[in-house]
Order: sequence, then C-alpha cells, then structure tokens
Amino acid sequence: MRLLTQLRLPEPLEIDAIEGTHAGTLLPWHRFRRLRLRGGGSRADGRGYGFRITFPKPVQGPIAIGYGAHMGLGQFVAVQ
Repeated sequence: MRLLTQLRLPEPLEIDAIEGTHAGTLLPWHRFRRLRLRGGGSRADGRGYGFRITFPKPVQGPIAIGYGAHMGLGQFVAVQ
C-alpha cells in the first residue's frame, strides 16, 4: 500500500495473492530465481510472490514496485 501511495495511484479495491503465472501451463512463483549472487544490496528471502491488484478506475501502467523494480521485477501488467 505504501508503494502504491508513493506512485500516487488510487487506493486498490482488492489485492489478491495468486499462485503463479500462465505460460501455457501454471508456472508457480517458487520456480523463479530471485537471489543475487553478487552485490552488496539488501536482500529479502528468495521466494517469489504474485498479486492481482484491482483499482476502482483504470490506471496507466506498467506499474513496477518493490525490491528489484528497477530491474524489471515487481512489474504489474493490465488484465482485461
């Protein structure tokens, strides 16, 4: 919620955890590698997570939030 507020997005109606992404078949988040082997940045655990965020009105995207967002992690795309 804090990161969505910082991006000046409207307060979501719902935030639902989802078990994975579909690439022909369900690909669970735990199959994604999130660990950096080098570098001195702060690290969270190695688990991946996915969420569906429902806003009260359309928002412009893509939206990228959280650790690694600058590297393409944490990206949300619109679902019709």
